Amino acid sequence: MSRKLKESNGKIIERNLKDFSGEFSLETIRTLSFSKQDVNDITILSKCSGLESLDLSFNDLYRLHPLSQLVSLVRLNISGNKLTSLDPLKSCISLEFINASGNLIGSLPNISPLAEIDNLHELCLKDESNKLENPICHLDSYKEEICRILPQITILDNMHIKGPESKFFDICNELDKMIKDSSKVEISVPLIQSHGDKFDLDSTYMNDSVLNCPERAELEKVLEECRLQIKNSLNQ
Repeated sequence: MSRKLKESNGKIIERNLKDFSGEFSLETIRTLSFSKQDVNDITILSKCSGLESLDLSFNDLYRLHPLSQLVSLVRLNISGNKLTSLDPLKSCISLEFINASGNLIGSLPNISPLAEIDNLHELCLKDESNKLENPICHLDSYKEEICRILPQITILDNMHIKGPESKFFDICNELDKMIKDSSKVEISVPLIQSHGDKFDLDSTYMNDSVLNCPERAELEKVLEECRLQIKNSLNQ
């Protein structure tokens, strides 16, 4: 059974940190999870100088400023909150992974400070499997803009955007755009073919016609399969 904060009114206090971590000293805490705890005040976390992994998903957070002092933090899950900016994280120089899906981040300047974190290689702003996203994900050329302002990122929204695996990210973007636009299709539609623990792409050609309901449903099916294969490959 998961633990629950008691008598805190959404504010994490020192006793909570010790109860949840099993540690007696705040400086020796390495991992913490306060997911789904109605947390709205994380001021005390600034004292956890040795923290390496932190899960604050699905809470009521508007600000991340107390995390700015956590220079040892490597993994951070802040999905499902009410955040509008990731600027305070720019001083978390050890960060390698951030999940910020399901927030209120609406513009590039609110994530561009992450460019100062050289170690950061994975960022999630949109989680298709859990239907979590940010307003910024609806911007034109979303992927291209993220690549431009955060050149160190290799995995975006659970999909490779650099290296051999990046072609699958491009496929998903292309299919998603086709489905949303419901416009004329004049390109090859890729299909996933599994071969044991690997997968390849074949192609089929769709007629040059406006997408009708069956065609749209088929594209959505292909898109979902593509995303699932990508997710499985990342977990191997």
